[in-house]
Amino acid sequence: FKDELSRFITTRFDITEDIDGIALHRFLRAHFDLPIAAVHQWLKKGKVKLRGPNSAKSTRPRANTLLRVGDVVTVRHRETAVPIVVDSKPLNKSVNGGLDVLYEDEYILAINKPSGLSTQGGSKVSVAVLDFLSQYRNDRGESPRIVHRLDKPTSGVLCLGKTRNAAMRLSSAFQRAGPDSIGKEYLAIVVGPVEPSQVPQTIDASLVVRNGNMDIFNGSTHSDDDKELRAITRYNVVARLEADDGMLPLTLLQLWPLTGRKHQLRIHCACCLQAPILGDFKYGKHSDSINLKHLLEHYCDDTVGASTATHVVVQGDPPKARVARQTHNNTPFFLHMHRLTLAQLSTSTSDIITITAPLPAYFQQLLSKSTWAWFSDKLKACGTKHMG
Repeated sequence: FKDELSRFITTRFDITEDIDGIALHRFLRAHFDLPIAAVHQWLKKGKVKLRGPNSAKSTRPRANTLLRVGDVVTVRHRETAVPIVVDSKPLNKSVNGGLDVLYEDEYILAINKPSGLSTQGGSKVSVAVLDFLSQYRNDRGESPRIVHRLDKPTSGVLCLGKTRNAAMRLSSAFQRAGPDSIGKEYLAIVVGPVEPSQVPQTIDASLVVRNGNMDIFNGSTHSDDDKELRAITRYNVVARLEADDGMLPLTLLQLWPLTGRKHQLRIHCACCLQAPILGDFKYGKHSDSINLKHLLEHYCDDTVGASTATHVVVQGDPPKARVARQTHNNTPFFLHMHRLTLAQLSTSTSDIITITAPLPAYFQQLLSKSTWAWFSDKLKACGTKHMG
């Protein structure tokens, strides 16, 4: 019995400013390299206790409890489940060798999120951007916070606030995003012909949340309980890959969302332009005549498809180093947050910051095909270099 007890120890964590605001389950996963299921088991069995700064008694917290400065977390665990100690190392071009850093200053960190990597974790997510950030905090003594989101299959610029105050201001700026504060430019390859024009065109088509999913708003088919959410997107036709072998053509678009609705660009392309994003099986179903799987097999060879897999190493003690593979079904997804412009932000050391993310390899490979017809002489002259 004594031998059994000796196998357990209690570790105390004093929550400091760099951890403030982090969910308990993320904190535990970062420090003990645990799957989310194991964290829930620890909490269920009462192995984790939390005491607030003004409390004399510890309580059994919930997984989503947000940690605050002055909190004390105690964890009773086996000696084999030791907290991870990450060797301090300077930040160069990536966060722990996993995510490319596009921009960094005193307040802002911007990374190039690969397709297939979730912004935040969940019960069905093995690794997410936040897993890298927990390691980044340990390395740098800072606490980046996500201030906006990209869908799991979408790649490109993801911006974070490096302090709590910076994150709050950036989040507010993204919520009221407009040409005076935030500029977001995406590149997308869509299925079908979209007519080019001399100036960018505008889609003004409201969305609605229906049965937990986003959809295009149609007053004649939706109930009175549905909430109409105005959604506006500007788009420009850049190039077209003409059809061959009876296949539908592909169109390269620049997309500027003027509102920030969930799945806005994906729905506007599929429903309003009748040209779903290549690889978007969720909203591609709106166009019954389009066989996305067949198109992917035709336009993207096996090498392109395989290149979308993201190999991620979350570093810790060598025996506990965890390698996760995120693939998004090994399917290329052709929506990329190419350029983010931040203007007039008091958190910034510069008046205007422009952050550009290179295209994923599979995206560049498809654009390198010689049969693209470019509608802009400038972009045609630059080719994929302009996009990279």
